[in-house]
Amino acid sequence: MTDQRWNLKAKLDPQERQAWFVVRTNARCERKALNGLQERGFTTYMPVEAKWRRNGRERKRVEGPLMVGYLFAALEPGQSIYDLRRTDGVHSVVGVNGTPIQVSPWDILRFAAAEDEGAYDRTGAKRPEFKPGEMVKITAGHFKGYDAKVDSMLPDGKVRIILDTKFIRGELTYDDDQLRAA
Repeated sequence: MTDQRWNLKAKLDPQERQAWFVVRTNARCERKALNGLQERGFTTYMPVEAKWRRNGRERKRVEGPLMVGYLFAALEPGQSIYDLRRTDGVHSVVGVNGTPIQVSPWDILRFAAAEDEGAYDRTGAKRPEFKPGEMVKITAGHFKGYDAKVDSMLPDGKVRIILDTKFIRGELTYDDDQLRAA
């Protein structure tokens, strides 16, 4: 989503006559609405958060909308709010009593700046960093509750550990969120 933020900053000038609005999208249609609005010539911005998603034993970094069901769109002089509303994937424009509410371009810039600074990146801020030789407790899987020694940190949040009990000895790989300091 980096390209989206840089394009936004190049196009967004709070001194210009852009009118920004909050667009409500159809269910799970944020990207569809975003693409449709861009194809129609609207300047858009959808704050994105990054998080881990687990599928069985696999953990994958995914990006999705920070505010599910919403994004921002700007009207340039000559563009119509009705064209915005008629875009595929758009449900409505947020307003009061049928009157759309404008959002300050400074607020849009604040969202973009926070995103650039990693404020919406949920993948790195809370990740534990284990050091080789450190004792950890396994918190998930077949060996839950066992203590082990960290061998090394691997890419993608994996940790290679050495399990050494009375009956079991071996190297295992766990996600870092399946371990805690012993």
